[in-house]
Amino acid sequence: MTLPRDLGVMIAHLDEVERLPVNGVAWRSIRHALGVTAVGINGYTALTVGDELIEPHAEDSPGSGRHEELYLVVSGAAWPTPPFEYW
Repeated sequence: MTLPRDLGVMIAHLDEVERLPVNGVAWRSIRHALGVTAVGINGYTALTVGDELIEPHAEDSPGSGRHEELYLVVSGAAWPTPPFEYW
């Protein structure tokens, strides 16, 4: 799954990261699998085409830390559900 840390590089195929069922989707803690501590990195996989992947939420809600999020589609397609913002 990964190269030794002494090489300074970690490599993992997404399919090798453990999938955990969360709210009807498969969630992967990529951060944990690669030993990343500075930022959160997670992967979500729809179990069925058309499933909602990310639950409605606000990055400025109490307790959120007002963090920003990045979503990367590796396979298939995804569309944001309004309201959303483009910068």
